[in-house]
Amino acid sequence: MTAAAVFLAACGQAVTAPAEDSEPVSWEAFDIAAMQSQRQGQNVSFLTVLDNRDFRMGLLHVRRGTETGLIAHRLNAVYHVVSGAARIAGDTLDVDIEPGDAVFVRGDVEHTIRDVTEDLDLVVVFRLASLSPNDPDVVSFTREEMVAGASEEGSMFNLLLSTSTLGLGMYLVPKGIGADQLMVHQAAEIKLVAEGTGRFDLGDGGIRVDPGSIAFIPSGVQHQFRRVADALEVLVVWER
Repeated sequence: MTAAAVFLAACGQAVTAPAEDSEPVSWEAFDIAAMQSQRQGQNVSFLTVLDNRDFRMGLLHVRRGTETGLIAHRLNAVYHVVSGAARIAGDTLDVDIEPGDAVFVRGDVEHTIRDVTEDLDLVVVFRLASLSPNDPDVVSFTREEMVAGASEEGSMFNLLLSTSTLGLGMYLVPKGIGADQLMVHQAAEIKLVAEGTGRFDLGDGGIRVDPGSIAFIPSGVQHQFRRVADALEVLVVWER
């Protein structure tokens, strides 16, 4: 099965969320290095690691010199470029991507990942909700754009994009913060640590975070960054 076929099989499942009285979900933690190792061990091009009523998330690998073929998710999606270089192209988009970039693609926009000059790994986050034709076709951000305005004086949040189904932003926490603000949101979210190290408390537990750490946080779960040894750059995707 081609990379595109495996990818489409993973993202083309039911798009509707379960009923409101479905079982509550718990926070979950992931690590990109572990995801890469697991994907290689299973010898698959797309590895799904999270699939709940809010999000589906996985790791897509495209080998150098190959391409995915035509993709149409049916779900609004965010790509985070872990490693490699390539181009996402279609009738209404043509975007060069490199490590650190983030790209939103509306679910019904057909595209191909091509011109892969280095083996490509992408974390892909799908929002499990019906999209709106009013959402933009594609919006891309470089790391430099996402971290603009970062300050050593305190934490800040850069709102990057707001669509009918998801929001996208970058949360920046300076080095040396002993305890950042305690947060509780009424929307489920995914936080991906692109840079930095520290501690991330989640409910009654928590994890050490390094570049590549990812957490799924259900609505209503309190969370807080602490003991920030190196400034944090945290990509955030939340439900709308």
